[in-house]
Amino acid sequence: MNTRQLCNLCVRSDDSLERMLYDMAHMHHRDLRTLAGLGRHQTDGFFEKVRDAASRRKEAQRQSSREDRKSLSRMRDDLFDDLLDEISRGGGAGRLIDVFLNDSSRHALEERVAHEDMPGEYIEEKDVMEVLSAFVEARLIDVLDGVYRLTPRGCRRLAGHILRRIMENVRPGPSGPNPTGDEGFGTSEGFVTRKYEFGDEFARIDTQATLLAALEKRPGACPVRFEEKDVRVRETIVTSRIVNGLIIDASGSMEGEKLHAAMDISLALTELIGRSARDTLKIYVFSNTVEEVPYWEIPNRRYSGTITDMRGALKKFRTRTQSFRGDKQAYLITDTAPNSENGQYIGFERAVPGVLEEAHYCRLAGITLNIVMLDQTKHLSEFASALARRNTGRVFFARPGDLGRVVIEDYLMRRR
Repeated sequence: MNTRQLCNLCVRSDDSLERMLYDMAHMHHRDLRTLAGLGRHQTDGFFEKVRDAASRRKEAQRQSSREDRKSLSRMRDDLFDDLLDEISRGGGAGRLIDVFLNDSSRHALEERVAHEDMPGEYIEEKDVMEVLSAFVEARLIDVLDGVYRLTPRGCRRLAGHILRRIMENVRPGPSGPNPTGDEGFGTSEGFVTRKYEFGDEFARIDTQATLLAALEKRPGACPVRFEEKDVRVRETIVTSRIVNGLIIDASGSMEGEKLHAAMDISLALTELIGRSARDTLKIYVFSNTVEEVPYWEIPNRRYSGTITDMRGALKKFRTRTQSFRGDKQAYLITDTAPNSENGQYIGFERAVPGVLEEAHYCRLAGITLNIVMLDQTKHLSEFASALARRNTGRVFFARPGDLGRVVIEDYLMRRR
C-alpha cells in the first residue's frame, strides 16, 4: 500500500483524525502563517501534530547538516592532500586553489550549511501543511493561497462525527414501530407564478405568464421584446412530512462557543434529516442581514454581525416555505433579544412588537416556532416565553454544550 492510500485509509477509519477535523472546523484562523505562529505556543490537539512534524523536520535537517559538514570536511582534506602532492613535485598551488574556490558543488554545500545554522522559528508553514496533507489527499479540505477550507465531503464527514457524539447523550425513546397514516412526498407545480430567479429550472418557465408580463409593461409593442424581469416561473410545491428550519443568531453576543454549538447542530441535523427522504431542512443565519446558508458552507463562514434582525429571519423562513406542504417547525437559536428591523437598529422596545407579530404570522402559516435560548437572564426568559406563547411553540433553555442534544431529542420525538 502506498503512502497516499495509507493516508486516505487513516482519515476514513481513525476517529482521532475526525476529532482533528472538528478542531480545524472551529479554528478562528485558517491561514498557514498564523497557524504556524500559534503552534509555537499551543501544544494540544491539532498543534501537537504540527509540533511533531516540526520535530521530524528539524531532526532531518540536523542529519542533513551533519552529512553536509562531513562532505565539506572531505573536500578540504582532499584539497590539502592535492596541495602537498603538487608542492612536493615543485609545482604551484594557484590552479588547485582556483578550482577549489570556483567549485559550484562546494558553494551549494556551504550555503545549505549556513542556512541550517541560521536561528529560525521552531514551527514553519511547511509543518502545518504536512499535517493538513492527509486531509487534502482525502479531499476533506482544500488549501488555496495558504488558507484551508472544508470541502463538501469534509463537511459530510464532520456532520457524521458530530451526530455520533450527540447521539451518545440522547435519551432513548420508546422502541418498536411508529405507524403513521398514508404519506406522500415529492414536488408538483402549483398555479402560482413568480419572477425568475437565478438557478430556477428553465422547464418551469410559464410562457403565457411571461408573455402577459411583457405586454403589460410594453403594450402594443411589435415584435414583443422580452427582458429578464419579464420571465415568470411556476412555483414548485414541495410535499414533505416535516419542513424543518434552523434560524441561527450570529450577532456579536453569539461569538465563540455558542456559535460553534449552533454550527454543530446545523451539521448534525442535516446528517440526521438526510437519512429521511421525507423531511427537509433549511438553515438561516441572521444578524445585520438574513441569509440562507447551505450546510456545506456553515463551517467555512465567518460572522461578525452587530445587530439582531429577528423579525426578518422569521419572515424569510415563513415566505420561503410557503410552497411546502406538510408540517413545518423552526428552531430559533439565540442568546439575546431583537433590536433591529430591515438592517436598522431600533432598540429592544420597538423591535419586540414586530417579532411577536411575525411569530403570529408563522402560526397562521402552520409553522411551529421553538425558541432555544442560550441565556437565562430574566428579561430574555420572559421574551422567549412570550414569543412561544404567541406562536404556541415551546421554549428550551440550554447551555451551548447541551444545544445539540436538546434539538435532536425534540426532532426525534416529533417524528415519532
